[in-house]
Amino acid sequence: MARTFATGLAVACYAGLVAAQSADKDDVGISVENGDAFGVVEAQSVVGSKDGKGIPGYTTYRLSLQLSGDAGNVYTIFGRENAAMSFPAAYQVAAPFGSNIAGVNPAFFPVNAEAQYDSWLTVGMTGAEAPNALSIIGEDIKDWSKDKGLDTTDGAVFWMNPKDGPSASDTNGAQGKGSPTGNVIVAQLTVKTGTTFDAQVNCQGRTTKAGPDGNPTNWEATEIKFHVGDDAKGKPCKTGQLSFVHACAANCKKCGAKLSVFKGAVVRCTHA
Repeated sequence: MARTFATGLAVACYAGLVAAQSADKDDVGISVENGDAFGVVEAQSVVGSKDGKGIPGYTTYRLSLQLSGDAGNVYTIFGRENAAMSFPAAYQVAAPFGSNIAGVNPAFFPVNAEAQYDSWLTVGMTGAEAPNALSIIGEDIKDWSKDKGLDTTDGAVFWMNPKDGPSASDTNGAQGKGSPTGNVIVAQLTVKTGTTFDAQVNCQGRTTKAGPDGNPTNWEATEIKFHVGDDAKGKPCKTGQLSFVHACAANCKKCGAKLSVFKGAVVRCTHA
């Protein structure tokens, strides 16, 4: 991961966004609706799989948000007091091929194959096609490494222009390449194979509704949890467990050699 951080302009933009939302919260501010986004875990590469892809000894996952309800888009993931944003220790590719936000430009992959499996945070965009459209704040993030996890109560990744944030119908956002549909990716994590971990984010976005003055309203979902491994902290990972409580991935109970991905009540094995 490249060690680049927010400029003063980015900090000012994020502070201004938060202040504006707080100021009009009685009319068109943020409505906390924890049903507007659910956590989903997807396996990207499995060491020892038939295609042989991935970094030896590591497995790569992508964490994403499934938007629902009146969530029109999502423009930030963040940590706050009593609701930290947290990710496990994860493999980092050194600059200039690694990235800390918005993914990695695929043009780097032929030059440095490991760049495809770098660990990074984002809100939608995965190919770094417009990295200046997103920014990041929080000193905690600079210490994130393959040996140390990330746990921040004042860090955030956010779109400089909230209306450009990704949606279910354009998961890359207004400045991303193309308009893919589906879930909105918020992180790629390459962790040691067999690692059990939990991650958590809070997020905000624009709703599909306008307020009394005609301005767009905002939604917020807090403590969205992701889990990989057999046992979730405090709550066992069961097939009937809803994805917004824990999205779970573990060894396949049938063959033991592949991944089984739990999305809500659906259990799917990669060899099935």
